[in-house]
Amino acid sequence: MRFSSVLRQDLFHDYPETFAQLQASPSLPSGVLADADDCSVDDLLAESIGADLEAISEESRAGVVTLDRITRTTLDRLEGLPSLQRISFTDEKTTVLPKEIVALERLRVLELSLTRKFKRLHKNLGLATELEALLLINLHNLTDISILTRLSKLSHIVFSNTIKLKDYTPLQQLASLRHLTLASLDLDDAAPVAATLTNLTTLDLKSSIRSWTVPAVVTLIESLPNLSALGLASADLSFGALPPLDHIEQLDLYSLDGLAPGMFSRATRLKALSLQFYSADALPDHLGDLAALEALDLSFARTLHDDTDFSALAGLSSLQYLDLSQQEALRRVPDAISSLTALRQINLAGRTITEISALRGLPMLRCASLQGVKDEAHLVEVVMALPALERVEVASHIDIRKLADHPSLKLILGPRPAPASVADRFDLKHSAAFLRR
Repeated sequence: MRFSSVLRQDLFHDYPETFAQLQASPSLPSGVLADADDCSVDDLLAESIGADLEAISEESRAGVVTLDRITRTTLDRLEGLPSLQRISFTDEKTTVLPKEIVALERLRVLELSLTRKFKRLHKNLGLATELEALLLINLHNLTDISILTRLSKLSHIVFSNTIKLKDYTPLQQLASLRHLTLASLDLDDAAPVAATLTNLTTLDLKSSIRSWTVPAVVTLIESLPNLSALGLASADLSFGALPPLDHIEQLDLYSLDGLAPGMFSRATRLKALSLQFYSADALPDHLGDLAALEALDLSFARTLHDDTDFSALAGLSSLQYLDLSQQEALRRVPDAISSLTALRQINLAGRTITEISALRGLPMLRCASLQGVKDEAHLVEVVMALPALERVEVASHIDIRKLADHPSLKLILGPRPAPASVADRFDLKHSAAFLRR
């Protein structure tokens, strides 16, 4: 189970479930995949780092799936990239969407960012008939999106800081629309239209509901019977239980100060939960009642630090993916983790967690990020006690030869440098050559 890329919470997104694609094309620059035909729209949206136009070789062009920050001065370089599927266009001085972009036959994802002079979406956008995802980021003067009615294949739309836009009714004519993000804007304008989009499966309300009343939030959620993924980042949820969420499988509660008692009493089918930047003193006991939960993101938690803070985790018998990375106060893996016998992936990236004994013996753990552990003897002892481990990320000074006798280990990763290429990301010089078939 992976978080929806629309909610931006993919765990271990740098480490795909299979390595064949990356191993076959180790020289491709970041933002370039070896087999673009296999990419879904969610995959394209998850490609957050664009490829460098200068770095793309002739051999790589067939696999290009995303280019970032195209401006009018670089449009000529799009020639010869027939497989291009994602573009981010940024030009603060233009009111025109260049035909060179919309004429790309395989274009599926388009991001328009900081094109501040766009008061209406340009007519050329109507030529991108194969477009499936449109991201409108910081178009502060946008007031007219009527051209969207010509894009019948649009399934994903993001509105972020489109603060002057009041008329969202063109969305009602998009029969394929399934994923909608409304970020940092006034829901009084957008929500009435969103409530009529009964085919939506994902609704992300990043930082847009702070001034909204609880009944209004409840009414919007209850009006969307097909919703399976919901984002309520930066919401005030101190009022108690969420509305009935029996149909919700993915929930993003980024930056919460706490969870009221009974918060998840109506979320019995929840499979993926993000509590990034959680800042209460402890996880609530009722978190352990989420019997179906498979993925939990607790990265960047600010105050959690001892076993009692994490005791609720012991009840998550179905949990497979856990992110405890970039914790500010946590020094040792909580004892509750030793009860998670279904756990397959754990992310402990960061500098604070140095004691990992609670991982010892987990029967299903296959992937672990442990680069914060400086004590080589301790790391080797725990890793060798993980019978199913296949991938591990360690600090650069660890002597990986001491792990050579592990029965299932296939790949050891060193720390990732600034992204430049897949080869760099896997740190081939130091460790990624340590492969066993």
